[in-house]
Amino acid sequence: MIKKRQTKKMLALLLAACLFGTLVLAGCGTTNSNNNGDSQEAEASATVTITIDISAAVDLEDPTALALADLKGGATYTVHVDIDEEDTILSATQGSKDLVVAIRSASWGDYVTSIDGLEENAVTNESGWTVTLNGESPQYGADQIPVKDGDVIVWIYVTSWE
Repeated sequence: MIKKRQTKKMLALLLAACLFGTLVLAGCGTTNSNNNGDSQEAEASATVTITIDISAAVDLEDPTALALADLKGGATYTVHVDIDEEDTILSATQGSKDLVVAIRSASWGDYVTSIDGLEENAVTNESGWTVTLNGESPQYGADQIPVKDGDVIVWIYVTSWE
């Protein structure tokens, strides 16, 4: 009789442990609750690819560009950046942990003056940074163009605007 009670207690404890484990695992799922108490799927992170192309400055044997190319493994290098819904070309670029970006504010908006130490007008009087988004030159400033998951941003250091 005593052995039967111990077996029942052991089974009850085992069942309780299994139930507890199931509840814990269910809480580790991919749904989140928003402020309204509604359940929603967890969002996957959105990412953009940013390529830096300093080949024009390397071709002119600019010492800063040559040192940067040595450091980064070539005249063109790429980073991937997680973005938020409200990010722009500029904020995504500034959000990279792998890039050092300097900007200047102007009447038309913010623009990039330096990436990783390669500054505008450092190689020639007309050198500086231009950008493309998915292969196209934007019609507005980089601080005004939104980005989305999968976009490709290319910053190109030009030595002449011709």
